[in-house]
Amino acid sequence: MAGRLAQSSIMLLVMFATVASSQTIFDFVSEAHRAQWFNDKGMRLPFPGSKDDNRGFALILPKAVLEDGRSYTNVLETHPRWQPNGRNTGSSLPRQK
Repeated sequence: MAGRLAQSSIMLLVMFATVASSQTIFDFVSEAHRAQWFNDKGMRLPFPGSKDDNRGFALILPKAVLEDGRSYTNVLETHPRWQPNGRNTGSSLPRQK
C-alpha cells in the first residue's frame, strides 16, 4: 500500500513570507515563462508545454474549473512525467527592484 501511495503522491514546495500588505510578492502565473522547467530525469521542458507531452509539462490555462468548483482565468498547470514518481521542477530567481 505504501508503494502505491508514494506513486500517486504530489510534492509542492512553495515558500511564502508573511507581510502586512495586499501587495503581490511573487506572481507565479506572470513569471512562469521566466522559469526553467525540468522533469525528474533532468530533461528541460518547454514553456508553454503541451498537455500531450509524456515528459511532463507546464502551461497557462486561459480558463479552468478548480477543486472548489469555481472557474478561474490564467491558471498555471503543471503535470509530471507520465511515469510512477514523475515530477516537475520550475525554478526562477525573483527580479531585483
